[in-house]
Amino acid sequence: MAAPRSTRTTTLLTLAALASGCASGSSATPTASEPSAPGTRAPPPAADTAAGTRLWPLTRDERAACRRLAASKPLTVICPTLLPRPLPAVPATRIGVHTYPLCRAYGKSSGCPLYDFAVLYGAPDERPGHAAYNTPLEFLHFELLGGRHIDDAVGVHIMSGTRRLQRPLGMRTIAGHHGHLYFGLPYNKGGGELGSHYTFVWRQGRWGYAASLHSWKPHNDTLTVLAAIVAHLRKQQNGAR
Repeated sequence: MAAPRSTRTTTLLTLAALASGCASGSSATPTASEPSAPGTRAPPPAADTAAGTRLWPLTRDERAACRRLAASKPLTVICPTLLPRPLPAVPATRIGVHTYPLCRAYGKSSGCPLYDFAVLYGAPDERPGHAAYNTPLEFLHFELLGGRHIDDAVGVHIMSGTRRLQRPLGMRTIAGHHGHLYFGLPYNKGGGELGSHYTFVWRQGRWGYAASLHSWKPHNDTLTVLAAIVAHLRKQQNGAR
């Protein structure tokens, strides 16, 4: 299964360039979403707060991406309804919305029962003493995958040299879902796209799902925010507005 992971890692490198303001030639389906520019009107209140991080309703482009997935996939598509947002900035921080071509990466038809919804802004900073730059105020990399063979899609069984790409942290119950929690090998140590992520994998009915969030310190805050996002996942109705 190394080829699909390579394809997705290449896509992440392209997305990192996108987050830095570079043009992307990625085969992913990106949408330059609504920026977090400071405006003349006060923003609406956050819908929830977890570990000091405010969570906001999805942007128009994020909702549209979820609707497209639900319309094109023969499975129950679930999507987040609340996500963190960056600090207001000048120039505005662009929020990238992406749907990865997982079916093509696995050599399957475009309508295969597998999807990957991702939201990305900013860029990670793994240098010592720079942990504050990885909080959702500056950087976010969140992915939600659903369908068949989710363990393979997130690299649960893949090795990077002599180390596991995803280190198992045992069974967890998050927002009423019983599943497995993993921590990704850091990107600069061969961890790939989900490096330094906490990834929670569970089954819901016929399908498997995985919610993955890039970590920051303290790590308990990452887990608290991940749990809050999972608690607000909802089934996406085909064609819903």
